[in-house]
Amino acid sequence: MGNILHDIKYGTSQKCDYNISGYPVLRIPNIVKGIIDLADIKYGALTDSELKDLTLNKNDLLFIRSNGSTNIVGQSTLVQHDLKDHAYAGYIIRVRLHNEYINARYINMVMKSNLIREQIEGPIRTTTGVKNINSNELMGLLVPLPPKNEQGIIIKKINEIDTTLSNLKVSIQSAQQTQVHLADALTDAAIN
Repeated sequence: MGNILHDIKYGTSQKCDYNISGYPVLRIPNIVKGIIDLADIKYGALTDSELKDLTLNKNDLLFIRSNGSTNIVGQSTLVQHDLKDHAYAGYIIRVRLHNEYINARYINMVMKSNLIREQIEGPIRTTTGVKNINSNELMGLLVPLPPKNEQGIIIKKINEIDTTLSNLKVSIQSAQQTQVHLADALTDAAIN
């Protein structure tokens, strides 16, 4: 992956809290679901220079580098919009890709694949129960990289499949509710 990125940076080591006057700092709870959730934000007393180094741009990828759970270490989240006034915590790594020939959405999707998860989870080290991945290990990941137009086609197809799966889940839930209502109706009819 090292040849498709042009910047990789660890987050701030500044103490963050709800009551600090400063800039919002993204933490693991803000990115662990694969989307940026700004509901539970802590703040850090960062200088303007520190913030500039840690700012978040559209198409940046954020990777969780430290956690107690192996399946969380190395998870990625795509920054969908510029967050110029936000920074990110030290147990997160920001990756900036060469966007002229890399589709960040594609890379974010590939990071969730078994191929990449095996590469991430294999070398994970642990210190006192905390599992870690570092920037060199991230850069060493072997990522399948078709041409950019094919990356877009793959994303479109995966989105179509995800939509179909979501629709199927809704249909199954509806069928299960209908089944429960029919069972209740049959029970009521048998009793009466």
